[in-house]
Amino acid sequence: MERKNFTVGLFDFYPTDGHENTAEAFYCGRYVTTVNLTQPDRIRDDEYCALRECFISQVKSVLVRSQYQLIDSNANLLAHFAAHRFVSSDMNLTDESRPESYNLLVDGQLIGPISIQAFARLDALFREQNNGFITSLLPSDTLTRNADKWRSPTRFEIMHVSGMHSLTGITHDNAANIAGITPSSYRKYVASETAKNRATISFATWHFLLIRLGITGAYDDYSA
Repeated sequence: MERKNFTVGLFDFYPTDGHENTAEAFYCGRYVTTVNLTQPDRIRDDEYCALRECFISQVKSVLVRSQYQLIDSNANLLAHFAAHRFVSSDMNLTDESRPESYNLLVDGQLIGPISIQAFARLDALFREQNNGFITSLLPSDTLTRNADKWRSPTRFEIMHVSGMHSLTGITHDNAANIAGITPSSYRKYVASETAKNRATISFATWHFLLIRLGITGAYDDYSA
């Protein structure tokens, strides 16, 4: 019997010629890996989870991050964190009441003196979120904090954030609870694009979810 292509979650699967229980997995037309399937033309939950982890590792491996480092007067590394990009901050980095014995490095470049308290504030504001890698997969017009330029995400884009096969592992019902709306209302956001009951998620609900699910930080700004 001829095997057929199939789609589960974010991935498309194409049977491998000559191998009954293997398929090539693609994300948006990009090859991810070849998966071994227990059953032809079907992927089990544990097999999907392994594929998802493989994909996440691939995405994270190519992200460009800025490295923030706190060093002392002897150039010893005391603390560090990563952000998706260099964050220029107008906040005061020093304590004028006493000379600073610490310095801030960003991507190896000396920025200047900084207090421990100021470094802690930078860390709290700009540290890369646990699920921050997802922002690299979403269009900037769904991430912008400018309501006039923002576009409501499609069903496929929301599926990156919530659903049994999402990259966060948070179900749609759990996402609804986090957002403070009923599961039935939330499911309208992920209904088929042609469904009569489909609704678009609001600007506030979407950004609240991104923050609560560790995808964006409260002070992140993505220009569309």
